[in-house]
Amino acid sequence: MSALERSVGGGIGEMMHKDSGMSIVELMVVLSMLAILSAIAVPNYYAWLPKYRLSTSARDVLSDLEFARGIAIKENASVVVQFNTANNRYWIWVDNGTAANKDNWTQDGDERTIRGRRTAPGISLTGADFSGNNQIRFTGNGLPEVKTVPPSLGGGTVTLASKVDNRVVVLGVGGKARIQ
Repeated sequence: MSALERSVGGGIGEMMHKDSGMSIVELMVVLSMLAILSAIAVPNYYAWLPKYRLSTSARDVLSDLEFARGIAIKENASVVVQFNTANNRYWIWVDNGTAANKDNWTQDGDERTIRGRRTAPGISLTGADFSGNNQIRFTGNGLPEVKTVPPSLGGGTVTLASKVDNRVVVLGVGGKARIQ
């Protein structure tokens, strides 16, 4: 064997046959570490998911109230947001029907639905209170009206709940919404 072969630890033939890869023991160690990390992460994910869905649903309600207000201003028309707590859904429609159907707080056949939405899975729409009603109407200037006789300016609340928490979307008399 030459001096060069001794300095690199053997001949060329020995270098070509060097073992590479992982042993079964190394593979088992890696799999065990993955199992431990999964056991820690999965319960945290399931605890986080309802809170995430609740926050998302509350933000959806808030943004849809702001959207309805914007449509009312843009089209100079009355736009109603109606909540159905029994089915965990709500929809937005323009209350601009012809003659007797205009501004009557009822969606008639000639009034278009702008948007409908259902809450996220596991999230309940537990309350919508606008002076005792489940509807709020934005006027052409963007102010919220409650369904009273005669209609008057007003705000209200929408309550959403999961198994672990709840959120309340508050609509002020000036038309500004926020999440509590």
